[in-house]
Amino acid sequence: MKKAMLLLWLLIFFQNVHVLGDNTSESQSINDAIKNISEQISAFATKPSSDVLTKLIIISKKLPNNSNSSTWSTDKQNKLKVLFQLLAVIDKIKDPSFESIMTNYSNGAKMPDKYKIFMNVPPPPNSGILPGEDPAQVKDPQLKKQYEDAIALNSSKIRDLTLQTDLYKSRNEILQYIHEFIWSWYKRDRGDQEKWQEIAKESLKDNPHLDEIILKLNTY
Repeated sequence: MKKAMLLLWLLIFFQNVHVLGDNTSESQSINDAIKNISEQISAFATKPSSDVLTKLIIISKKLPNNSNSSTWSTDKQNKLKVLFQLLAVIDKIKDPSFESIMTNYSNGAKMPDKYKIFMNVPPPPNSGILPGEDPAQVKDPQLKKQYEDAIALNSSKIRDLTLQTDLYKSRNEILQYIHEFIWSWYKRDRGDQEKWQEIAKESLKDNPHLDEIILKLNTY
């Protein structure tokens, strides 16, 4: 009988050790994922591109919600911090006038020069070629250089326009996801509600839209 009880006690003990090990491993995995994406967000801030932005949005939304973990209370705070980090970078990079520019354009206004792009870039006068044709066909070296520069500038404008469009859409998407995350994990008691606002204020302390963001997340 004593032997059976000892075996049962040992079995329970090692099961608990195993569970604890799993939680530690899962927490480490979450922390590694959060650290990795935080580093990618910092890199994106210095060299933004639409492709990287799309990747960051997907990865951010796939960060695990392991509520059964013994460290979930800390993990969920770290996850929320990295979500606010991405939102802060988006707000820093996006053109604050972009939304009104596109609204005015859709209502018939002219597109500002910085976003005015061509499907086929017009060549310089007297170049002897049609818009969109290869600059190599321009015989005059000076006109050829002008045309190449115009094509390069147009390509740069296309990248800027695409990025600003994606920033605008991604901002709404990440705000919606943060809202869902908060309502899932921070609306259970008053302490949790105060905590997410503390994290927001710290993460977005230099963001001029802080009050607006907190209001939206409370009423979205």
